[in-house]
Amino acid sequence: MTAVNDVSLKNLIVEALYFFSLILAAIIAVNILDRMLLGYVWGGSSRPNFEMLYLIRTACVGVVALFFISFFIFRNPVSQFLPLTNDSPKTNSSWPWVTLSKRSRQLGLLIVLIFSIFYLMVFFYDPLEFREISSDQKFVKNFSALFSFSAFIIFLITGFVNHGLRKQGMEYKFYAIFSWFFSVAFFVICMEEIAWMQGIFFFDTPEFFKNNAQKETNIHNYYTYYFELSYYFSTFLFFVVVPFYYDHRPTLARTPLIRHFLPSRLMIYIGAMAAAYNYDFWNNLYFQMSFFISLYILIYCAWIRKPDKHLYLLTALIIVFFVSQLSFVLFGFRVTRTPSFKEYKEFFIPLTFLYYSCEIYVRSRKLVKSKNIQ
Repeated sequence: MTAVNDVSLKNLIVEALYFFSLILAAIIAVNILDRMLLGYVWGGSSRPNFEMLYLIRTACVGVVALFFISFFIFRNPVSQFLPLTNDSPKTNSSWPWVTLSKRSRQLGLLIVLIFSIFYLMVFFYDPLEFREISSDQKFVKNFSALFSFSAFIIFLITGFVNHGLRKQGMEYKFYAIFSWFFSVAFFVICMEEIAWMQGIFFFDTPEFFKNNAQKETNIHNYYTYYFELSYYFSTFLFFVVVPFYYDHRPTLARTPLIRHFLPSRLMIYIGAMAAAYNYDFWNNLYFQMSFFISLYILIYCAWIRKPDKHLYLLTALIIVFFVSQLSFVLFGFRVTRTPSFKEYKEFFIPLTFLYYSCEIYVRSRKLVKSKNIQ
């Protein structure tokens, strides 16, 4: 390993430790706040409560989230002490945020807006239908599985595209490995969503799986709450926080392999919508934090930083994002089966998977072409 690579690795480790220490500090802070105010440990998971104490708590979470985002925007205490290497971007503008075409980015925003507005209209005009279309083997869950399966196929193909880079050096072999890792992950998520095709082939639930919450052929229903919390929060971090973090601290892009698989700013706009579908989990601090952080990031990207030429679409997205969550908090009781909301959350996350897989595929094709590999 060269001295330059040693420095890049050291920088990446320091930056990663700093990033995760911030996340850990925020988690500890909000949980201390939760215990002091309500006696909860590791967050509550109840429905919205409009008592003054709960409203104060929500306001405090919003303030904590604002300070968290402001720290990223106005301070850069780590990068100023880290030496730049030959392959280190001196600004975030040198990293290919714009991988997909302008029309593809606009299409992504329009798809999120159309689905979000449609779901909001159904919620107001027919709450029973809002519940019905999120049931098993119905519109929402079927499309969720389709998006995840499509992401699996695209990353599988991307792995073979990246496999052509293996002769360029040892580090390039990991491009295909990373692609196939994502492919396997999205395949498992898809299969878990459809109970490993139990609803398609109508086979009986194996004895081993009959003890889970829904008595279906899947693993996540054994510890549903913890699996869901991990799934929602990890995807929120990867598709919303990480792109925003990199935008202000380009240290992550000092390693070409990591830079290649970093989600672009477009993933913020698509993935943030999942954070607006909370009702039965509204009083969980993690979900409140994800909502407020997503809202602040969207506002910052659209109205303060203004890096993209989609101001009207982003403004509409912010309005729909805020109105959706406000409507669910105020009127979510109209939906008799409250788990419906998590199904919608699990709709927008796989949609982000799909766009992310397309982005990495295009990025890989460009990389292979730049290396003149047939």
